[in-house]
Amino acid sequence: MIYGVLVGVVLRYGIHVPSDVNNVTLSCQVQTSPATLLVNVSGKFYEYTLKGEISAQELNNVQDNEMLRKVTFDPEVFFNILLPPIIFYAGYSLKRRHFFRNLGSILAYAFLGTAISCLVIGSVVYGCVALMKVTGQLGGDFYFTDCLLFGAIVSATDPVTVLAIFHELQVDVELYALLFGESVLNDAVAIVLSSSIVAYQPAGDNSHTFDVTAMFKSIGIFLGIFSGSFAMGAATGVVTALVTKFTKLREFPLLETGLFFLMSWSTFLLAEACGFTGKHSPAPGMETCRDDGATEFCFSQYPLQPGLSLCFRSLMILGSGVTALRSLQAWGAAQLPFPDQESNVMLCSPGVVAVLFCGITQAHYTYNNLSTESQHRTKQLFELLNFLAENFIFSYMGLALFTFQNHVFNPTFVVGAFLAIFLGRAANIYPLSFLLNLGRRNKIGTNLQHMMMFAGLRGAMAFALAIRDTATYARQMMFSTTLLIVFFTVWVFGGGTTAMLSCLNIRSVQGSLPWAALSWGFREQAQVPSFPHRSPALCA
Repeated sequence: MIYGVLVGVVLRYGIHVPSDVNNVTLSCQVQTSPATLLVNVSGKFYEYTLKGEISAQELNNVQDNEMLRKVTFDPEVFFNILLPPIIFYAGYSLKRRHFFRNLGSILAYAFLGTAISCLVIGSVVYGCVALMKVTGQLGGDFYFTDCLLFGAIVSATDPVTVLAIFHELQVDVELYALLFGESVLNDAVAIVLSSSIVAYQPAGDNSHTFDVTAMFKSIGIFLGIFSGSFAMGAATGVVTALVTKFTKLREFPLLETGLFFLMSWSTFLLAEACGFTGKHSPAPGMETCRDDGATEFCFSQYPLQPGLSLCFRSLMILGSGVTALRSLQAWGAAQLPFPDQESNVMLCSPGVVAVLFCGITQAHYTYNNLSTESQHRTKQLFELLNFLAENFIFSYMGLALFTFQNHVFNPTFVVGAFLAIFLGRAANIYPLSFLLNLGRRNKIGTNLQHMMMFAGLRGAMAFALAIRDTATYARQMMFSTTLLIVFFTVWVFGGGTTAMLSCLNIRSVQGSLPWAALSWGFREQAQVPSFPHRSPALCA
């Protein structure tokens, strides 16, 4: 993350790209803004599509903006390439014995707790937004559905730093199992919950009023996507287990490892191919405007705010009363809606949820059918992919802090968001722990509850959910605030884990306090951990 911050500072402030002498500025009066622009230059057609918005102050820095876009990845890269190995490895490395022993508590924290956290965070943030409206700090629309979506995004916990320290110090096994199990299922719940909130579409002109039918439709989408992803992931895992059990693949370890990888990855592709998600495109329409005898501009109709103009890779179309520019590039079909339009992009990626359950099934059934060599290979392969993907995402977080061009930082909203996540986490942990202790043989102690409250870090999943849709003012503010939350929780809470363990008197399995374990060289003495962090615990 620190590496990404340093690179972002250099790219944002240390590099200046000289203006391109080939840039051409042409003036053309338009009444509607294009989602796609077709330029006819002497009989040759060029297609340009929307990329983002440039403020009037950055009119002369188009080349610098272009350079920043080149280091900005398509958000789909995170969901389609980087998140699947992270989520799969989380399921593949579950400790079966401890996971299923605490399954009821883990499901309560992951499902009911995440829903409670989402509602609490959404309500607190909505109150904060109402205060911003009264004080005139709100620069655009921010509805209650946006607040709930923000609650779902930041409810996704990622205590990877805390769990790594737990592993090194061999902290209480029950605490590790509860935190790890919650974080694994919590990610899946947050993804599907985000999709359900985005899918909330009441009938009529006002799409932000409460509608019972739309609410039950969203609940149905949640249940449908989650159950469908579970079934598909589990089915793929069972098929792989049967293939490895009743064939002679064990005699060909390399082929066996390759088939294991391909079957696991195919789960993601099959779930995505089922069509759970999609985009709503604006109604097409064409408008033609000529600037001179050789150049013709064709626009696909899309509403335009007064006083806006359009900027393209090597030409600009300036309307009257220019106050801002719309930047487009010749990248084929339009990929993003206009920032001032309500986004209809479905956030859910059922493939990511499916690979989680595929990983759990593969660990439970397939792993024992593999040859010893393939067991080691698959363990090391997915551990490496998980490590690389997580490090890339955290590095990119630091980069995005400076290269993302539509940040909206509002102090009131940031403070309200931090207050909301603490209240949401508390409403998740303490009431549910009290209820769970009524039926648990091994009670969840107060010190363990405090540690679970403290360990609610936000990380890669919250970042990926937030960056996937930054089309509106509300979503841009949510993304910027999420970025700050991730930085704060990882650095402050992650860095303070050892001190908090000692403060809460949580001992290791050897009976030592964390500070003593570090001082006496505990890590060198305990070479064989009784509960390894994220290693495929498939012999339990």
